[in-house]
Amino acid sequence: MDLKTYFARKNAIPHAELAKLVGVSKESIRLWANNDRKPKPAHVAKIVEATGGKVTRSGLRPDIYPPRKRAA
Repeated sequence: MDLKTYFARKNAIPHAELAKLVGVSKESIRLWANNDRKPKPAHVAKIVEATGGKVTRSGLRPDIYPPRKRAA
């Protein structure tokens, strides 16, 4: 799941709280959620951890973390 989809969920943590957990500004979170910028790999790992894995690496950076193919 990407950040935009995550924030649309009722139980998502607020932008400000995620920013604090990741160590970035609320503006960075907004830019990433709107796909205006891409987070650095170090931030990707922190976002995945902070959201309990709901936001995925491939949801944030499919360019470097391609989605896994599902087994048939």
